[in-house]
Amino acid sequence: MIRHFRSAPAAPRDRGRDFGAAHAAEIGATADIYKALFTAAAGRPVDIVALGEEALSSIRRFSAAAAREIEGIADGAALPVGLIAALNARTEILATFRAPLRGECSTVVRLGGPGEAPVALQT
Repeated sequence: MIRHFRSAPAAPRDRGRDFGAAHAAEIGATADIYKALFTAAAGRPVDIVALGEEALSSIRRFSAAAAREIEGIADGAALPVGLIAALNARTEILATFRAPLRGECSTVVRLGGPGEAPVALQT
């Protein structure tokens, strides 16, 4: 399914807030999937918000406008900004957990157990 979204606000934070509010349920569902994936990949519970905040610092150094847009998405979706930043940096975060996951990847598939459907995530 391809979704289209056009935002009227031009300022990065406002544009992000508009997007976050329009897609809050989908963003929350995506965050839940990645929380489970990060935990499974790490083999232990991880502080996803802290990892995201670390990523946001790097994002901000690269592009203050991108960081403001991420902050806006978090505001609009009523989620912690570190969580939204972690979703943005998901492949980099996944690469830190285990050697087999090192490097960039555009698709991750988690095979479910008996009776569970696999979950595919694409960057």
